[in-house]
Amino acid sequence: MQSPRSRLAGISSMKLALAAQKMEPSLELLRAEPIAIVGMGCRFPGGALDPRRFWELLREGRDAIGPIPANRWDTDYFYDADKDAPGKMYTRSGGFLSQVDGFDPAFFAITPREAMSMDPQQRLFLEVSWEALEDAGLPASHLRGSATGVFTGIGTSDYVWLQQGTGDFEGIDAYHATGNSLSAAAGRLSYFLGLKGPSLAVDTACSSSLVAVHLACQSLRLREINLALAGGVSLILAPQNSIAFSRARMMAPDGRCKTFDAQADGYGRGEGCGVVVLKRLSDALVAKDRILAVIRGSAVNQDGPSGGLTVPNGPAQQAVLRQALQNAGVEPGQVSYVEAHGTGTPLGDPIEVGALAAVYGEGHSNEEPLLIGSVKTNIGHLETAAGIAGLIKVVLSLQEGQIPPHLHFQRPNPHLSWESLPVRVAAGGQPWPAGSSRRLAGVSAFGFVGTNAHVIVEEAPPLEDQGESSEPPVHLLCLSAKSKEAVRELAGQYRDYLGSGQPVKLADLSYTAHAGRDHFSSRLAVVGAERKELSHRLEAHVRGEQVPGLWAGPSGAARGKVAFLFTGQGAQYVGMGQGLYERHPFFRETLERCEALFRPHLDRSLIDLLYGAQASEEMLAQTQYTQPVVFSIGYALAELWRSWGLIPDLVAGHSIGEYAAACVAGVFSLEEAVPLVALRAQLMQALPAGGAMAAVLAGEEVVGPLLSSDVEIAAYNAPGSLTVSGKTRAVEQLCRHLEERGIGTTLLTVSHAFHSALMEPMLAPFQAAASRVQYAAPRLPLAANTTGQLAVKTEFGAAYWCRQLREPVRFGAGVQALAAAGAEIFVELGGRPVLGPLARHTLGHGLFLSSLRQGSNDWQEILSSAGQLYVHGVDLDWEGFHRPWKKRKVAAPTYPFERQRHWIASPRPAAIPLQPEPSPLASLPAALNMNKPSTDGLRTNAASILDSLKGIIQHVSGIDAGALDVDADLFALGLDSLMLAETRQLFERRFAVQIPLEMFFQSATSLTSVAGVIARLAPAAEEAQPLPLSPRNEGTRAGETAVERVMALQLQSMRELMDRQLEVLRGEGDRKGQSPVSGSAAEPKRSPLNFRFMKLDDDEGLAPGQRDFIQQLIDRYTRKTAGSRAYVQKHRRHLADWVNSLSFRRSLKEMVYPIVALRSEGARLWDVDGNQYVDIAMGYGVSYFGHKPDFIV
Repeated sequence: MQSPRSRLAGISSMKLALAAQKMEPSLELLRAEPIAIVGMGCRFPGGALDPRRFWELLREGRDAIGPIPANRWDTDYFYDADKDAPGKMYTRSGGFLSQVDGFDPAFFAITPREAMSMDPQQRLFLEVSWEALEDAGLPASHLRGSATGVFTGIGTSDYVWLQQGTGDFEGIDAYHATGNSLSAAAGRLSYFLGLKGPSLAVDTACSSSLVAVHLACQSLRLREINLALAGGVSLILAPQNSIAFSRARMMAPDGRCKTFDAQADGYGRGEGCGVVVLKRLSDALVAKDRILAVIRGSAVNQDGPSGGLTVPNGPAQQAVLRQALQNAGVEPGQVSYVEAHGTGTPLGDPIEVGALAAVYGEGHSNEEPLLIGSVKTNIGHLETAAGIAGLIKVVLSLQEGQIPPHLHFQRPNPHLSWESLPVRVAAGGQPWPAGSSRRLAGVSAFGFVGTNAHVIVEEAPPLEDQGESSEPPVHLLCLSAKSKEAVRELAGQYRDYLGSGQPVKLADLSYTAHAGRDHFSSRLAVVGAERKELSHRLEAHVRGEQVPGLWAGPSGAARGKVAFLFTGQGAQYVGMGQGLYERHPFFRETLERCEALFRPHLDRSLIDLLYGAQASEEMLAQTQYTQPVVFSIGYALAELWRSWGLIPDLVAGHSIGEYAAACVAGVFSLEEAVPLVALRAQLMQALPAGGAMAAVLAGEEVVGPLLSSDVEIAAYNAPGSLTVSGKTRAVEQLCRHLEERGIGTTLLTVSHAFHSALMEPMLAPFQAAASRVQYAAPRLPLAANTTGQLAVKTEFGAAYWCRQLREPVRFGAGVQALAAAGAEIFVELGGRPVLGPLARHTLGHGLFLSSLRQGSNDWQEILSSAGQLYVHGVDLDWEGFHRPWKKRKVAAPTYPFERQRHWIASPRPAAIPLQPEPSPLASLPAALNMNKPSTDGLRTNAASILDSLKGIIQHVSGIDAGALDVDADLFALGLDSLMLAETRQLFERRFAVQIPLEMFFQSATSLTSVAGVIARLAPAAEEAQPLPLSPRNEGTRAGETAVERVMALQLQSMRELMDRQLEVLRGEGDRKGQSPVSGSAAEPKRSPLNFRFMKLDDDEGLAPGQRDFIQQLIDRYTRKTAGSRAYVQKHRRHLADWVNSLSFRRSLKEMVYPIVALRSEGARLWDVDGNQYVDIAMGYGVSYFGHKPDFIV
């Protein structure tokens, strides 16, 4: 099938244009495809930190305007009531967020060093975008590599002004560029999430964020992307813009937007961030997303020539309203509310109301007017984030069926003839009735330089009726974060959520927490049947208490393998698994499938044996029924766990349990296993009654000498735990002997002596039947009962299964084999935990979980094990886990970021006192000791090196050394290539080793692994001295040029290097008079850089091939540089060539002579033999700008 590109390749542009013209109606339909809003996040003034709290503010009609925070700027200094006062502003108020200096850089893999250079607008946009994705129930990890776009409305960066205000230009590093680039606001989010769609920063001033939404919708409709994050952000950190807007007389003295009111006197500035998650409606319906509202259409245009660059243009506003309606396919009369731009300026308000009346008046009248309002009366004008604030307000209003109050409206603007306009301000708030059609609203945002946007929004389609859907009787709730403190905070949020009376089903809440979130290393799981029970356990975790039904802990960097253990005969009981059978469709279907397969081989229904009215323990204890039931329960549990995403890495079973293990491992199919299990049970049942079995608390060394031909070991369960089997009298006699010696024994209730000589009469008929089965190599490692080792293909055939029922079960050895293969988590599949305790006793470590337990609620038991698996790092398939129930994603608590202050250093003038704190990079961590000579010697074991490495990382990145995860990937900590290069240099200077850069991408990816590499490579000399580390920032002398500064730094570095070299020469001279010592102490001692070491004796241990290679190298090199060699031999007495003797080795002495240069230019030089070289050492710093630089020669 041809691709669209190949089909179009042979068509001319003219033909394509004509075809597009004919298809215009279809294209128009495509351009009008509805777009679903599936998630929202926001941070607005007045404590509106999420959509729920934003709606509370709107519904209650709260005014979020307040004094300019003291940590922004000195309000007294910059305020002046005189509107003409230069350099001043005439307002003290606005809509502000709290703690804009806080950020959680580690969450976003950003170092504190980089975070300090980042515009807080970028930081805020990252957080709110993450919250919007969580609100949509879309795990961010699922978007990596996807066609997802990011569209960000963002304007000026006040943070740049603050940085300039510090006067610390030498403190500017590479991260100031990306940290303050507006494009990085979108690009950084795409980078962090791994998104492949368009990533745009949009600046059209006050309409930026709504234009961003428009562009996102276009990209979705063009199929460029399948998902979009669109929104805007704006923060007010410096006074400059407020001063400028005061000069333009745009500001309201009291900081409040009195939109449409007679007292309107300008706008009040506000700040915030809002993000919506967008999908094509058709895709959202298929994915069963939580649709909050639908964007029916949108339009963007420009004022063009008008009364001035910042003067609103009424006709242009009318045009954009009509274009949006046309794009939406909506008539003006269908729209009942418009969220106006509504800045509250004397000029702008009348123009906007006139445009609304001209367009929407066509479908409204004084009796049925268009309702209008503006969120700016609550939170101020958020400038680049204003449009998204209005859109989120409308979405919330549509959801709640209520139009919130429009504030500060006392007397209508007298410049408008309101009585003749079909428009009314929704001053008091009111219900928003649906009427006979869907609720529709418009949202406007007009940029102050003429870019206008209008969006038509429709209420969400009605939810699918879930009906009387069943749900589990017990619920599992799993939460996670990147630290235990954040998990505790998240647990508190869910506790409050459960106690808030939200009309949400527990099944929906747990589904959202499981399938709608990413899962991190610090984890928490609780189980409960009702809200109160879950809330109580969450509260216990918040208080640091441990209660039943609660598990918490770090999952660890890498969990061990999972082994399934299938219980054998003896763990059965009536009602086993009944709770799952009655309430879990998949478990019931699997068990009924087994029952159907066993039906031709049993005279009773397997289901009746377990759950029937006439079910009895006596009947179930008959081997002919016991073994099919045990097999079926084990297999059904395995299938249930696998449907939840728990795929075993290894399996084992005890006696009849090994059949279920082999079936799961793929040795034979269920259809083949069932007849074999049935025959085994029937043949055993047909054996003569008699025989006994007993559990013995002793090992083979004790029991073995007491055995006879009538009693033998049937199972090696664990160290000091055996099962014996044989004739009744012999078994009883053995037990008496053991009891007399103080060894505990327990006679087992069995019908036959399994795994003993009494089984031999059934071997021949069983082998005959087993020979007809098709066996396959196990797809999973299977610990064989007969050997206690992991099985290979040849072990599984009819002969094996005959031995398996006759020979002892070597379960203890099998468990050890599983552990040796990496198993650390053991899940038992049977009626009650029998094998888990034995495995725990055998290994002494590991996680041992059960699926069912007699006397316990089935759901409570299996969900408790699922919760513990989660806490130990097992990631379940949450869609599979929740598949049987009708469920939907709901609004739930979002990630609790652990914010800390990250801000620039103190500014020089007192005009902008932002209460700075010392930079974590201002002083070198003591752990480095880069300037302090070592007196104790260089410690080269990995554990002690780790402390120094942590100090270096803190110095480079700003991450607190005490909080470093030494096993985390260095890039996951936030280090990038720049920091890695600096870190590598410091590692090498501190420990006198050369670490190849590629090692950081291969074997040295964490601090622990780096410490191991250094421990192997670092010299052992006690006198190894670290080189001094120059300060990061040094003062610049007055009048010093950049070139002079560079040259001064180069000269300083050369002086340091020459000083160290001279120390080496002095050190060698001092040692000449020393007496020789024995052992390793006689070895010459290497320097930290390994370039001072001279080896004067012959190289030992070289193989003949190595010596041949060296000789060939010397021959080639000396031939190529013969001219230099001859020159040196002639003038040796006049040459000071000691540098060439560094790292001298006797085997290479014929190559040790300087190269004689004939000419040089740029980065290259030519020797007397005509060979060309690249001068990578820059003449040891002398030729920093290359040879013969243009500006000198």
